[in-house]
Amino acid sequence: MALPKQLKRFLNHQGQSYEYTLQADTKQSARIQLKVLSAKAKGSPLHSQIQAIDLFPTDVAACVELALNQGWQPELAGQAFKLSPDQLSLKAVQTAPAEANFQLVPVIENLSGELLFSSQLTDADWLSLLADQFAEWLADPQSTEILIQSFVELSPGLSGGFSLLSDKQIFVQPDCCCGLWSVADWEAVLDQDAGEIWTGHGKTVPVSFERGLKTICLKVNRSESVWLSFDDYHLMLAQAHHQLHLLCQRLEPILNQLFQTKIGHQLAQILVFKQLESASALDS
Repeated sequence: MALPKQLKRFLNHQGQSYEYTLQADTKQSARIQLKVLSAKAKGSPLHSQIQAIDLFPTDVAACVELALNQGWQPELAGQAFKLSPDQLSLKAVQTAPAEANFQLVPVIENLSGELLFSSQLTDADWLSLLADQFAEWLADPQSTEILIQSFVELSPGLSGGFSLLSDKQIFVQPDCCCGLWSVADWEAVLDQDAGEIWTGHGKTVPVSFERGLKTICLKVNRSESVWLSFDDYHLMLAQAHHQLHLLCQRLEPILNQLFQTKIGHQLAQILVFKQLESASALDS
């Protein structure tokens, strides 16, 4: 699960927006170069080297929090703020994930409104889906260029989310207004004693913990709950991130073809992880 290229992602932490890049260290395969910038000010960057092959957004948020506490001022221009992550307890992925009893599988809403596992969509399906989604921007070269230059703000994002399944039995399906960015909700509950995972308009999965037994309970419907060990839950999240990386790799040449560009890997990252505007409106 080594990072294929420099990956650009986005993070909201304590009401502030950041953009960050992850890049595999060319001298050591199991080490990541992390760079974080304020999404608005583009001031002093945060730099760190972390022993891992991938990072969860919660890991990056922890690095940001530590750096801010140590005096990093991301809104002010200046030299890079260098952070040692040794003081942090990160959930960073150290090796490629093995198979877990439960899987969190990315699903996409196709042109017919059906939810399909992302792996079920062919390249032709993806091309048709994205061409339909960006039809108004592909009408003329000037509109296409405007979209590419402001892809973060203008891209509509992908409608879908994650299915929780085990032995081909589906326990959780996403509903409308959800997307692949919702993996962050599945992660966030780990830092709480109880909570809910948002899976679409009007739908949540209540979560509770047995800290002493190191287990997590997901109430998947009114009469049924599933229990996972903390290790299995972390493994499930690592698998989900791995599948998102594979999806970004797959979308890169399709986006290059669609937009006649060579920055498909950047566009894929934004498209996969962007929150839908309809979901943002519901949150507010």
